[in-house]
Amino acid sequence: DEHSLEVQLPFLQVVLGKFNVVPIVFHEYTLENCENLAKAITKYCSAENTVVIASTDLYHGYSYKECVRMDGLTIESIKNGDAAEFLKGSNNNMYQACGAGPVAALMLAANGWGGSQIELVAQTNSSDVTGKKDDWTVGYASLVAFQKN
Repeated sequence: DEHSLEVQLPFLQVVLGKFNVVPIVFHEYTLENCENLAKAITKYCSAENTVVIASTDLYHGYSYKECVRMDGLTIESIKNGDAAEFLKGSNNNMYQACGAGPVAALMLAANGWGGSQIELVAQTNSSDVTGKKDDWTVGYASLVAFQKN
């Protein structure tokens, strides 16, 4: 049922051209699993030659107002960079990201490469795109983690 690779791959092919990919899919979003994945990524991948992408949707539901509120909280938690807090909040429905585990693993891997700063690149939701504010709404955002100078 996981479809993030088939969604991300065409974008990567356009932007990067030829490249190697190692898709990783997991669903047990415990802090320990996220830490183990992050350790493997930082051990076997150079921060200089590797792009790590975590794919997730954000809010899913019928309330545009709740989408805006919940996505704001989720994005701020990610930007704060505390993977354990983000996972805990996601598991307790304080934040909403169906791919909270991959996002947390990416946050931890970025820290393993010497610390990171996370910034929001873009944010939208399906209602803003379609103009239908009283319909099913899914939140989206693009964030980037990079090494602090």
